[in-house]
Amino acid sequence: MACHLFIRNCLREAATCRTRTLNLGPWTWLLTFLLLLSAAPCLAQSLVDAKALPPLWKVTRRLTLPQQTAAAISRKLGGAVTRVDNVFLDAGGVRLQVNAVACASEADAARVHRNLLDLPKALHTVGRKEALVYEFLCSARQVILKARHCLGLDQGRVVRWKVETHLAPLKSGRWARWNDLYLALWAWDRKPDDAGAASKVEALATDFTFGKKVRLVLRAHKGNVTGVSIDWGTKSGALLKQASGDQWVSSCTGTPPNRNGVPRIPVTLTVPVAPFSPWKPETGPDILPLTWPTPCWPVGDLKARKAVLEALPLQAKKLTPREKALRILAWLRSRLRYGGPVGSRQGPVKALAAGQGRCWDYTDVFVTLCRQAGIPARQVAGWLAGTSGHIWAQVWLGSAWFDVDPTCTWLGVSEDYIPLALSEDGSMDFAYWGPPKIARIK
Repeated sequence: MACHLFIRNCLREAATCRTRTLNLGPWTWLLTFLLLLSAAPCLAQSLVDAKALPPLWKVTRRLTLPQQTAAAISRKLGGAVTRVDNVFLDAGGVRLQVNAVACASEADAARVHRNLLDLPKALHTVGRKEALVYEFLCSARQVILKARHCLGLDQGRVVRWKVETHLAPLKSGRWARWNDLYLALWAWDRKPDDAGAASKVEALATDFTFGKKVRLVLRAHKGNVTGVSIDWGTKSGALLKQASGDQWVSSCTGTPPNRNGVPRIPVTLTVPVAPFSPWKPETGPDILPLTWPTPCWPVGDLKARKAVLEALPLQAKKLTPREKALRILAWLRSRLRYGGPVGSRQGPVKALAAGQGRCWDYTDVFVTLCRQAGIPARQVAGWLAGTSGHIWAQVWLGSAWFDVDPTCTWLGVSEDYIPLALSEDGSMDFAYWGPPKIARIK
C-alpha cells in the first residue's frame, strides 16, 4: 500500500541516519545505549494494546518511529501526527502489521484517516478511534476484521444480509456425502433438462431421506422474526414456529414444490449479524445434551479422551470454559493442517489420523473435544460472504453462545459469517440447490 511504502521508506531513511551516526565516534555507542534505555518505557506503553488482541496472537516486534519520521508523515497525510508505532504480530500463523498513528487532535485524525482511505485497497485496512488512526497490513481479511474489533473499531455494528436460495429438506442421510449431493443438485439446477445430472442426483438420493420441514437460524426479538419467506406452494406450509432458542421451523403437510420428487423450496431470509458478538437467547439452552456423544461426534472415544488430555493437562481443571475452548483451538491448530478434498467430512477420528481436513472436519473435531471437556457445543452451517458455504461451531460459555471458526485462532466471527442452520447432533436439515444469492442490505 502507498502509506505502507511511505512509512517503510521513512524507516529506511531513519536506519540510514542511524548508520551514519554510528561512524561519528566512540561516544555514539554510549549514546545509542542510553537512547535504547529511554525508549523501553515507550515500547511498554505502545499505541497498540496487545493485551486486547486474541491470546493466541504473539507480538514479534515493536517500533516507535523517530519524531522526524512522524513529521514527514504529517506532511504526507495532511494532519498533525505526534507519534507512529509499528507492531508486528504472528496472528495464528499469519503475519499481521498494525501501524498506529497518534494525531494532535480528532480533526487531524479525521484528515489522516480520510487521506489513508483514498489510497488503493484501503477500505478494510484503515480505522479511526478518536485521535488515533490504525492501518492494518495482512493477507487475511478475517485477521484484519478481528484486529479492528479488538482495538475498539466497528463496535456495536450490525450487518444485515438478504439471502435467497432453494433448499431440499433432509430427514436423514449419509452426511459424509452431503457435499456430493449439493454439487449434484447445483449441476442439475443449472441444466434441468440434462438427463445425466438428473441421474446423478437420483443415485445420490439413495443415501438421503428428503423431508417436509425446514429448520433455520432466526434471531427473534420478543418472540418475533421478520424478513422471512418460505414458499411451500400450499397454505398448509405457511406457518413458522419457534422450535427452541434461535431455531425456527417451517413444515409442509401437503406435497412441497419438487423436481422429480426432490423438494425444491424457495426461501428468502434477512439475516442480521453482529460481528464478534455473543448471542444471548431469551431463554438458556438445556446444556447437558450438548455435551453428549452423537454418531457424528464420538465423545468418550479413546482418541477423543486422549486429545483432550493433551490439550488440557490435569491442572486445566482450574481453567474457565473460555480458557479451555482457547486451549483446544491452540491444540487443534498444532495437530491439523487445512487441506484435502473440498467439502470433506471424514469424521473426527479419521481427520485426526490424517492430520488434515476442511472446515467441516475442523468443526467436527472441535465440537467433539469441547463436549469431551464438558463445554456445550454445536454446529453452524451457513455461508461466508463473497466465498462459499462454510461450517463453524458455537460454544456455550456460561451465559451466551459464542461463534467459533475452528480454522482460526480466536472466539467470535466477523460479519462475513452468515448463519443459516444449526445442528445439535451433526446432521444437516437441508441441502442447497446451488449457491444462495446473497446481498448486503445498506
